[in-house]
Amino acid sequence: MHSQPQRQLRHLRLLIPLLLLIIAAIACDDYPTLPAVDMVMADKQPGRAYARVGNIVDMSTGTAAGTTYTTITYQTDDYGKTWRRVEDQRSIQFPVQSKQAYDLYLYGETLSDHSGRELWSFPRSGFRSFFHAESGGVTYQLPYGPVSNDASGDALYVAMGSEGVVVARFADETRTWESARWSLENSGIDAITPIGLTITDPAAILLVIIFAFVAPPLILIHQSLLKWVWTYVVKDWDADRWSLRTTLIIAGVAVIAIVIWLTDVNTDYYPILAVTTVIVAAFGVIAALLLTRQSASDVRLRVLIVTAVVSLVVPAALAVGTGAAMTSWPIVIVLVWGIYIYRRVYRLNYGLYLRQSGHPHPRWVIDRLTLETVFLGSLLVTVFLITLAYGNSILYSWFGSDMTNFVLLALGIFYAFFAIRALKWYIDGLATKLLEPDQSTENPPVRLTLVKWSEHVRSVALWWLGALIFAGATFFVQAVVYGWFQALAK
Repeated sequence: MHSQPQRQLRHLRLLIPLLLLIIAAIACDDYPTLPAVDMVMADKQPGRAYARVGNIVDMSTGTAAGTTYTTITYQTDDYGKTWRRVEDQRSIQFPVQSKQAYDLYLYGETLSDHSGRELWSFPRSGFRSFFHAESGGVTYQLPYGPVSNDASGDALYVAMGSEGVVVARFADETRTWESARWSLENSGIDAITPIGLTITDPAAILLVIIFAFVAPPLILIHQSLLKWVWTYVVKDWDADRWSLRTTLIIAGVAVIAIVIWLTDVNTDYYPILAVTTVIVAAFGVIAALLLTRQSASDVRLRVLIVTAVVSLVVPAALAVGTGAAMTSWPIVIVLVWGIYIYRRVYRLNYGLYLRQSGHPHPRWVIDRLTLETVFLGSLLVTVFLITLAYGNSILYSWFGSDMTNFVLLALGIFYAFFAIRALKWYIDGLATKLLEPDQSTENPPVRLTLVKWSEHVRSVALWWLGALIFAGATFFVQAVVYGWFQALAK
């Protein structure tokens, strides 16, 4: 008779073959490998170093039984600015183990020393998110963990996988990290295919600029927001002219910023966006100062503040994140299109009444009605979408998969009717309050006619259907352009 512990041990032994099969399957997985710099070696001669590229398929010795890999050694004599193949490959012998002048580690995309101090990061994360999508396959491979590095004189060389060699130049031979100037070098290492971190072709740059302004229409959005504010202090024609002129100047600044971002490897997305945002807000405020020279001080201050705020709308949408930039624009389009629709609706319905009743602030009444309508309408839709997202599973548990879609449709129709009714009830009450005639004036009382129910329903439908069409078209164009962008930097 076997004891209980012995029987349990015998059962565990049966799991050993299964574990071995799992380990073998993982080891046999076909992980793609790219030719990469796997070892560096510095020479005593200043500026000279060697880099070994591994993972190169040897076409001359490969057999049907398996792929044979070889290595190629490169040499630099100018601190890594240019590399060339060593003529006699066997004349340069690398050690069996990777050289480690310093205890350097690369985790993710950050190079650090043994204490965890960050020394260098793989540059242009924002640029790469636009122009290098890894979903289509492996585009680059960096080392992981300890990295090969060697130093000589005032220079340090670090192997950086498929992207080449990172070179640190120090102020002197003491080699303190504070004085290091880092650069990624790969010119002449023709065995690797590093990803492009810049775009210098004029035609490609022009294409990027065009699509940056078209999808979505940044110039139109920014100009419309500025005009909306400036009509409070100048006539519509002057506001239109000044807003267009200011926006075109800002567009010129944006073009310069885009060119710098595309061509300079040391400039990434968020730093250049931050500088451009400051310039955009500054130009808007300067233009507002010129327009409000004859205005009262309190009016001037309010216009300046609102101008600064609306000048940040487009940069804020761009700053949501390079990966999320495409999803942020539908929100902006919903708000801007809603403002356009309801300003037009309320001006047509209440414009004549405001003029005849002698209301002291007709423009503000229209804009307040517009803003509260767009805000409340967007809030009601957001509440419905959140409830739908979290309550969908509950409905499935209650009604099953067959009835859930029907229940969702019924609830959607009921909620849409309730939301439209609630929106009209609230806005009618606000309009009645804001549009009361001034009894102190000599103008005779004018009868107030609120927006009809049919027109209210048409406005809501036009708002959301139009926003859906514009947002969908923008998203489609951006998706197509985003696909084109992947080929520009290669």
